[in-house]
Amino acid sequence: IAGGRVGSSAVATTEEWDGSTKTWSQNSPTTDLPSGNRSMFSGGSSTDGWTARGTAGAATNFWDGVTWANASISWPGQGDTTSDSSCGSRTSALVFGGDTGPSYTNQTYYGDGLTWASKTAMLSGTRANNAGLGTALSALSVGGARPGIINSVEEYNGTSNTWSSQAPLPVARQSAGIVGNNINDVLLFGGSTGTLDGGTLTYDGFNWSNLSPTINMNTPVGGINGFGGTDL
Repeated sequence: IAGGRVGSSAVATTEEWDGSTKTWSQNSPTTDLPSGNRSMFSGGSSTDGWTARGTAGAATNFWDGVTWANASISWPGQGDTTSDSSCGSRTSALVFGGDTGPSYTNQTYYGDGLTWASKTAMLSGTRANNAGLGTALSALSVGGARPGIINSVEEYNGTSNTWSSQAPLPVARQSAGIVGNNINDVLLFGGSTGTLDGGTLTYDGFNWSNLSPTINMNTPVGGINGFGGTDL
């Protein structure tokens, strides 16, 4: 993970999770982001990552597993600063939805590691704080706010460059965490349904279901950003 907020201040630190020891470790200052930033788009892996936009401005940064570097790629958007919906590698990244400051957007952007460009495909409505999962060819946008919380779920098809509506969430939810083996095998958790909610749901490509027996997070959390992994 990189960046974020402590109190009202944006931070630039980078930390890595070791699954074998179940510990977080903070990398040395030389691996910090070029500037403190929060509410960024992000994606990739622990050895091939990226961040874009955020409260620090329009910079795009690339991570090679050792250091962050400013990629000197301009952002084509409307000043988008916050969104949970981004996925893919630094050479094939997708960003969708977001908060432009004065309003929300339904725009979709694609990055190939050299440029960012807007795509003609748009979500059915504006939104921010929507959970995102997948790749630049096959992605899922889940929930969010317009600013009222929504239960909308949409799937992106990179071949046809279109968004299509899928089975909605049982209850409107924003700022949730999401992981999965693919967009048809998904685990959604946390976020807000009006109040912080620790519920956990599964998605099989057709329907959303609450886990049975009910399994909740130990502590309800919202605004879960930059989370990766599978639902195993």
